[in-house]
Amino acid sequence: MLHSRGLKTGGIVLAAQGPLRLNDREKPKSLLRYGGKSLLRHAAETMIASQCKTVAAVLGAAAPELHGELLGLSIVSAIDPDGATGGGSSVRIGFETLLEHAGRTGGLDAVLLLPCDQPLITADRLDEFIYDHIITGQPIVAARYGPSFGLPALFGKTYFPDLLSLHSNSDITGIIHRHPEDVQAISLPEHFTGIDTPEDYERLRQPGNRNLLLRTQK
Repeated sequence: MLHSRGLKTGGIVLAAQGPLRLNDREKPKSLLRYGGKSLLRHAAETMIASQCKTVAAVLGAAAPELHGELLGLSIVSAIDPDGATGGGSSVRIGFETLLEHAGRTGGLDAVLLLPCDQPLITADRLDEFIYDHIITGQPIVAARYGPSFGLPALFGKTYFPDLLSLHSNSDITGIIHRHPEDVQAISLPEHFTGIDTPEDYERLRQPGNRNLLLRTQK
């Protein structure tokens, strides 16, 4: 396996999304279960197992319910009260948290974003984003689903000012689509995208998805 060659990458787990309605009850998406764990715990452990040096989780309005899911993990957390309205502010808050923390450990060269509702993304898959950034020199490495870019995505120092300018109504993928010349794409299957509906969650829980994961991960 390639090594990150000294690149100091920070990871942000985006977990401030709004709730999902299941069986006529709303439940924080981060607390949905997959593989015996909450999506938040699963994403946090995945990011920590990657080549990221420092990891932050951004929680939303359900933060009091979520903190227990991070117990025992080497991770810092922050709260985005507007996280349910859009992902931009969560990215900014997570990035500011990383910069504050990483300033004590030598700074950052890149930041990698992972929404908590993509549990089919493995640590090895996240490392591909870091390695492609090193090998190609492209300042952005982003997932591509068919014709569209999405998350996970890595941003190098060139785009740090853009991350710091994001607000609650910003779409992080807008930065990617505006600068295709700066993007190294990693094509991922459509089933790796997030959980937006109860049907998405039920499909994820089907036993066949575990075999699908084993066939597609690297």
